[in-house]
Amino acid sequence: MVFVQGNYAPVGGPSLLVLPDSEELFRVVLGVMLLEVTGDTVPGFTKVPNPRPAEFFVVRRVGGSRRDLVTDVPVLQVEVWAKKESRADRLSQVIRSLMQWFVEVNGFAINGTEEVTAPVSFPDGSQHERYTASYAPAVRGRETIALA
Repeated sequence: MVFVQGNYAPVGGPSLLVLPDSEELFRVVLGVMLLEVTGDTVPGFTKVPNPRPAEFFVVRRVGGSRRDLVTDVPVLQVEVWAKKESRADRLSQVIRSLMQWFVEVNGFAINGTEEVTAPVSFPDGSQHERYTASYAPAVRGRETIALA
């Protein structure tokens, strides 16, 4: 290993470590796991869709930081909409447990997840019930790009 201006670079030249798109990473895995755990397909998005399905969830990055050279700690807001409050709460609780359970997502190591805010009812005036929560998973990057 060689250090160039304080950054890690493999022998042979400097490179950049590019961190993953955490919104997309967690949108996909939560959709897959919700199907596996609940038996229901719950579509996931990174923005509120128009028109809105009967139930869905949205993952948005609302903050966070790069903890070190290889670890991104995004703050992800996860919102769940459903026609009934009990269903929105239930899906939020399943997502809450999944976020703490992940140790790897699509080949990216998850080095723990902090719950920033627990699920809470947060009506938005629509015909849906909405629950929202925030999580900060520590996602280890793995993609490098060589600099010319």
